[in-house]
Amino acid sequence: GIGMKKGISMLMLVVTILMMIIIMSTITVSINITTGRENISTLENNLSTIEEYVDSCRILNEELPFSSSMSYEDVKKLVDSNNFTEFNNELMSNGDSVSSTFRKVEISEIGIKKEFYGYGKNGEDDIFVYSEDTGIAYYLKGVLYKGERYFSISSRLTNFVK
Repeated sequence: GIGMKKGISMLMLVVTILMMIIIMSTITVSINITTGRENISTLENNLSTIEEYVDSCRILNEELPFSSSMSYEDVKKLVDSNNFTEFNNELMSNGDSVSSTFRKVEISEIGIKKEFYGYGKNGEDDIFVYSEDTGIAYYLKGVLYKGERYFSISSRLTNFVK
């Protein structure tokens, strides 16, 4: 009789541990999906804020919160080499090219909090650039969601978010 009681309590322990693992896995997946959606939503909000700010500055003939001009090559150096192909594809699909002119946006002057996504490769802040040719803002690190990386408010992103 004693051996049977130990067997049942061991079985109960194993079943309890397995159930806890399943529950924790489900919670972790749910949190990751929610965080990804929030990051995409924040990205879209930040990029539209930059684009609207620039448009209003142009209408009012005010100074823009930009650094000096950047070439495609300058921007390319700031994009992680692992993400460059995806970034380049999005750039081209938005109508930008190797001859486009970009400007780094001083996001603190627009009212966007720094380090929303933690670019921080070498401790630097998140980097946003604005294309003077197309009027599109880009987040150079991009936000990964469901296996794809998003850098701008492209048709891909707007179709996806809706």
